[in-house]
Amino acid sequence: MKIPFDNEFFSFLFSYNTSVHIRKADFSLALLEFYRVLKYGGLCYVNFLSEECDSYGKGTAIGNGEFIDINDNDEVLYCHYNDTEIEQYFGEFEILYKEKRIIKRKLDDEEYISAYYDYILMKNNN
Repeated sequence: MKIPFDNEFFSFLFSYNTSVHIRKADFSLALLEFYRVLKYGGLCYVNFLSEECDSYGKGTAIGNGEFIDINDNDEVLYCHYNDTEIEQYFGEFEILYKEKRIIKRKLDDEEYISAYYDYILMKNNN
């Protein structure tokens, strides 16, 4: 997987919930591409679904924290992370900000909990 941009092209990347629907091994490759296309000192926002989310464990397990569930007759991948594994994927990125968010909401009269880890990363000047 290669993002169709030159090295050090962007000053900022925003990746919201993309890690939720990509296998962990593939998202680690995506992070390498994010690093490649970011300028030195550039920032990257990325978030991850926590194992504390209500969707954890639903559907068929296909990997550690990875499940295929059926939504509206379609197969949907949900990738959940624990707080000890995420940062191993960041490589040379520096963590500037980390937050864990737990959101309670109602969907179709049922209470549902979504839990995320949000990060702002910076490409270091080597």
